[in-house]
Amino acid sequence: MDVSWEVTGELVDWLAGRWQLEIIADLAGGGETRHPSPPVELTFTPGSGRYTASIPMRGQLSPGLYDLVVNLTTTTAAGTAGALGGFVVISRLTVKE
Repeated sequence: MDVSWEVTGELVDWLAGRWQLEIIADLAGGGETRHPSPPVELTFTPGSGRYTASIPMRGQLSPGLYDLVVNLTTTTAAGTAGALGGFVVISRLTVKE
C-alpha cells in the first residue's frame, strides 16, 4: 500500500522528529488486527512537507473482511510522543484463502 501526505504552512521548517505510519486492519465482527509489519518511520523533511511511504500488504492478513485504517503519528526529536497525527479509514477489504 502506498501512502502520501503533505504538511503545509510557515512552520514546516521548524518541525523536528519522525513520522510513524502504520496500517491497521480492523476485522469485521470484532477484534482488531494490526498489520504485522512494524510502523514505517520517516524523518521530518524541512522545506518540503511532502512524504510518501510504502507498506507491503500481500499475504499478511488471514481470510476475512477488514476495514483498513491508515494511522499517522509523530515522535519528537527527543523520542517522546509528538503532537501531530491523524488517521483515515480508507476502504473495506475481503481477504480470501
